[in-house]
Amino acid sequence: MNKEDISLIATSNYFMNDVLLRNKKHKVYLFCFFVSFSILFFPVFIGNLYFNYVNFFSKKDSEFEASCWQNKTHGIACISDTTNRTFKSFRIHNMLKQNEVDTIVHGSSTVMGIKGYMFPKNQKAYNFSQNDNPTHHLISELEYFVAQDNLFYFVVALDWALGFPMDLEEIPNFQKTLPNEEEVSWIDLIRDALTTSKVKYFFNKIWMILSANNKLDTFQKVFLLTQQEYVCSNGKVARDFNTARPQRCAGFCYDGSTDFLVHAPLTEEKGQESIQQAVIVESQYIRTLSKSNGISKIYLERLGKIIAKIKNKNGEVFFFIPPLLPGFEKEILKTSQKEKLLNIKKTLNDFAVDNKIQILDAGQSEAYGCTVSEFLDPHHAFPSCIKKIFERFFTHRTNARYGLISPDLGNLP
Repeated sequence: MNKEDISLIATSNYFMNDVLLRNKKHKVYLFCFFVSFSILFFPVFIGNLYFNYVNFFSKKDSEFEASCWQNKTHGIACISDTTNRTFKSFRIHNMLKQNEVDTIVHGSSTVMGIKGYMFPKNQKAYNFSQNDNPTHHLISELEYFVAQDNLFYFVVALDWALGFPMDLEEIPNFQKTLPNEEEVSWIDLIRDALTTSKVKYFFNKIWMILSANNKLDTFQKVFLLTQQEYVCSNGKVARDFNTARPQRCAGFCYDGSTDFLVHAPLTEEKGQESIQQAVIVESQYIRTLSKSNGISKIYLERLGKIIAKIKNKNGEVFFFIPPLLPGFEKEILKTSQKEKLLNIKKTLNDFAVDNKIQILDAGQSEAYGCTVSEFLDPHHAFPSCIKKIFERFFTHRTNARYGLISPDLGNLP
């Protein structure tokens, strides 16, 4: 072996040792990184899994307890956003037994601001609206509640802006209470606990605790879900039941409505930004209209039969297109989807005329005197806006014809 061979071997050994050393350093670095990440992330995962367990597996008991508490106190019951249906089913059946309700509101969160005092004094209303409650669910609810002897007045919300009346889905069978409505496995809970939104949610809770004056008390409310009564900014007593937003009055009043106390109103600037975002091609509203083939004829047929049953029991019904941000609908009518929206409204008008009912169109809320500050987003109005709309409707409805009615159509004074 000559000197050149020895030199080459020495050089090769040097480079191999250098590579191995570097690989070893990389492995140590990766090992430390994953250990540190696991130490940080494991409590987040366990915390989110705990919240998921509480929200899903203890749903029935907590909602029944919330219903009983509200029946006694008439306070605000703060519950998980995922479980409105079970809670409100308990509530309205309790009210039916006590003959406390003859009017029911069906819809999604866009009409949760409808309150009992907005109806004529001789009516006793309960707002049965649910989060994300599409038209096929409304129909199943109506078919069940029309058969209840105590109910005579029905309000039915149709959210074209969310696409509900256009999305044809199988109409389910409604059940009195739905404690087992949602079958959730541990795999589902684990998968959900690892999502980005839930990780952000957990750190928000940690920040809430760290920034609180009484950290121990806040920790107990967030993680131990202590159910103590407290007073909201509007003077009403409230209590939390498995809610992710403790001590914030984010719940339902005795009449099923909500006060939206945890939501800040839109400013004029934010309102204009919302409208600008709503009319772009990628917005949910433009996509909804562009994909639409109009109101489902199957839905209209089922609703027509429900209307006939209501009239046969000497009841009344009116349909309601929830209010949209002032100026919002007019801007939509300037887009390429104008004809689709006008066709939807024509279909509803023809349906109302054929069935001899009124459909209160509040899409152009500015015609009723609503302002931007009475909205939390383009399709959620605060109770103050809906109050203006209902006052106008109930004052002049006897002079209005059947069909789609609103001030901007010139048929509602």
